[in-house]
Amino acid sequence: MDERSIFLNALDKNEPQERAKYLQEACGENQRLRRQVEELLRASRDAGEFLESPPPALVATIASGAFDAAPDTQDEASLDFL
Repeated sequence: MDERSIFLNALDKNEPQERAKYLQEACGENQRLRRQVEELLRASRDAGEFLESPPPALVATIASGAFDAAPDTQDEASLDFL
């Protein structure tokens, strides 16, 4: 098994004891692999729900219709910056 598959399988284990047991079985004596997977698990936990839903200010902006207006003519969509 590679680092990625062990990490993904470990994410499915919700209980700390269950996860530790799985990591012991999957990594065996390879401590380097286990440290790498544990680091990925920590990073995943710390990332939390980052951007799983849009920020409230963006929701309000979208709801107000600010993004609905698209330029209809070439004059409004200037490409001078190119």
